[in-house]
Amino acid sequence: MAPICFFPDADNDVVFDGRYLFDTNVWFKLQGPYPDFQDERTRNYSRIMKKILDDGGVIIVDPVVIMEFSNLFIRTIFNAERDDGNASDNFKEFRKTNAYNEITKTFADEIFQLVNGNEVIGVNFSAEDYDKISESLHGSSLDFNDAIILETCKRSELTLVTDDFDYAGCDVPVISANRRYRN
Repeated sequence: MAPICFFPDADNDVVFDGRYLFDTNVWFKLQGPYPDFQDERTRNYSRIMKKILDDGGVIIVDPVVIMEFSNLFIRTIFNAERDDGNASDNFKEFRKTNAYNEITKTFADEIFQLVNGNEVIGVNFSAEDYDKISESLHGSSLDFNDAIILETCKRSELTLVTDDFDYAGCDVPVISANRRYRN
């Protein structure tokens, strides 16, 4: 099992000068449409990011995270608009509205912030790789995208920064502010 760092317990002398892939849930806490900077974990992920950058580490973004972030960002705003009575229940119809166009403008700014100054990588997987990744899901708590992120971390020798406890017991180093990792 790879090392796990529960960030609030990390010694201030620990140097974070490696390469770190931030999972979608961390980006969403930091740059989602409704970030809650009063939330302890959001503040901790902000501190993790600052410490990595201050220590000379590199933050990695990959296409799976960008796709997940984009879908979650837009869907979260749609759900809020729908719940407030400002949008119909039909998401495909909503995508034809001015409100959707406004969301995509905001979203474009967020994607720019997500990739600007960070290293964007893409790992090429073969058909055989996808088959092995799919097979690895049997008996696992990971979904397919999580398994792709895990394999990306393995191949690129990245530490995963995540709030998702599904990665517990995986064979990549993890940094998290999720208290479930503490034990």
